[in-house]
Amino acid sequence: MKKKLGYGSLSLLLVVIALLWGCTFNGFCLGDQVLALLGMSGWSSGPFRIHYSVFHGILLYIPAYFLGKKFHHHLFAQSGKCISGCLGGCLLIILCAILIFT
Repeated sequence: MKKKLGYGSLSLLLVVIALLWGCTFNGFCLGDQVLALLGMSGWSSGPFRIHYSVFHGILLYIPAYFLGKKFHHHLFAQSGKCISGCLGGCLLIILCAILIFT
């Protein structure tokens, strides 16, 4: 049976947007640029500099996971669910470690 595009297909799209938002490619980070336009910094101050744009991506991984889970029969939904679950989980573990150990 051929899978069709639907709401679950947005799962992979949200993952791609989250990656583009939080990752730096050739010195360019989309999240940092948008935050700079809004007058905010993409980095924390202090001895441990945290890249906020990466953690903003968590806000996109969460709906990506649940869209992929609920609409698993749509095209790309399973891929989006797996990738967002892995990356989002890793980022949450890192965030918890930062909060606990700093």
